[in-house]
Amino acid sequence: MSRRDVTRKQTYWSAPTKKKIMHHIDEHTIELYILGSELVKEQTAEIEAHLKECYGCRTVAEQMEAFYKEAEGFLPQSLNYVEGNLQQSKSLMRLPTDLTEYDIPLGSRVPYKPTTVMAKFWYFVYRHPIPSAVTSFATVAAMVLGINYSITDLMKDKNPAYPHLNPNNATIEIYNKNNQLLWEIPAQSIYKIDLLGYEDQRERIQVVDIDGDKKNEIVTTIQIGKHSNGLSPLTFFSSTGKRIKELSFSEHLQFHNINYSNDLNALDILFEDFDGSGKKEIIVNASNSRSPNIIYRIINNGDVGGGYFHFGSGKIKNIKIGKKKFVAFLGRNDVGEPESLSFPVLIILDPLKIAGKAEASDSRGFGLPVSKAELFVIRFPLTDMNYLWNTAGFIGSLNESIMDTVGTTNVWVLGNRGNDYDPKFEYIFSSDMKIIDIKLSNGTINLRNKLITQEKVKGIMDRAYLDNLKNGIRYWNGKEWQKEWTMVKH
Repeated sequence: MSRRDVTRKQTYWSAPTKKKIMHHIDEHTIELYILGSELVKEQTAEIEAHLKECYGCRTVAEQMEAFYKEAEGFLPQSLNYVEGNLQQSKSLMRLPTDLTEYDIPLGSRVPYKPTTVMAKFWYFVYRHPIPSAVTSFATVAAMVLGINYSITDLMKDKNPAYPHLNPNNATIEIYNKNNQLLWEIPAQSIYKIDLLGYEDQRERIQVVDIDGDKKNEIVTTIQIGKHSNGLSPLTFFSSTGKRIKELSFSEHLQFHNINYSNDLNALDILFEDFDGSGKKEIIVNASNSRSPNIIYRIINNGDVGGGYFHFGSGKIKNIKIGKKKFVAFLGRNDVGEPESLSFPVLIILDPLKIAGKAEASDSRGFGLPVSKAELFVIRFPLTDMNYLWNTAGFIGSLNESIMDTVGTTNVWVLGNRGNDYDPKFEYIFSSDMKIIDIKLSNGTINLRNKLITQEKVKGIMDRAYLDNLKNGIRYWNGKEWQKEWTMVKH
């Protein structure tokens, strides 16, 4: 579906889709595992596998382990301490389970939920009795009184899993994989956005594990804060919601001796393992709402590793060619030709080769070296309707699908940006970017018939019309456009 197929009315959003909830290990079992109890020896592999995956249970285990290590520090002060027998001296004492109940209460027992610090302490002591051989009661009390958290909150998975934009409250909500709200980010810029705006903004935020510690960070180009003005930087948040880095983009932009605004808005974000090495890259698209467009590669420490300068704006998407993933730039070439309009272009880039500052080979004029990152640069033809309205075409979307058991890349080219007259053509390419076929929407046929009735154009959109567009595809070889398929030659 193209962007113009979406009805432009304000829409507000419901809660996120529920996902499958993970079952956690009970607290007593985790405690026995930490103490090396024989009771859970056969479950050790299963417990360790779960702890690797579950942030909540892993946190419980780490805090219990820290608790007992701290307790061991007091063991030499105990007269009953036996060196070399730590495990026995700190083993948990549990009441027998085979006692006879002489007084059975009427009704079910009401669960007790402590609320005050002292109540939590006594509840902790009740559930975790420690023999006097470990340490004195006063010492244990001092240590336990420092634990002021609820068991429910402790078991909560605090690792961010996905964002949800809330236009009503002007906030970005961060949820864990169990659909529990963790924290929020104020973002006045998304206040009461419509469906089209929601889709645009959603592409500007990613939940990613940047440093490989299995705790996800938040990376976004949405304007953060209670005021929506100024430029959009690239902002990094920790898994707990702390702002840890903000990266603004500014360049001395001059194209063919014409100066452009130096400050850029960060727009789309990609986060992907492009070469299958397990190392993910952050790719950011930035523009100043004019023709200059720069695709940045962000390295691990959050700094800029390189920039690809193109004259003509657009957006970025992931694309798979063969077994590797690349960056697709869905844009237009604004250099133009004498007495011609800007035309849509699809550029396939190897993001790992975006190093230093370099310019696109199809739109030279920034005074930079030519980029080595280009694999394909494909030009799409304009239709007679473009010339009727004197408007440039642009690429609305890209997706990958299967046609006759063969993988294809489908590119939707729209005829006119900014109003309701959008003829839509679907260009279908093979996995190696050779043009296969062209299709069109029913709305485009109806629009064409209307223009024919108004005597503004001639000729229906038959097979000959589509074949003419198909034959208008051009490939850039690094120096000039050609009809034959080619990759960019460096």
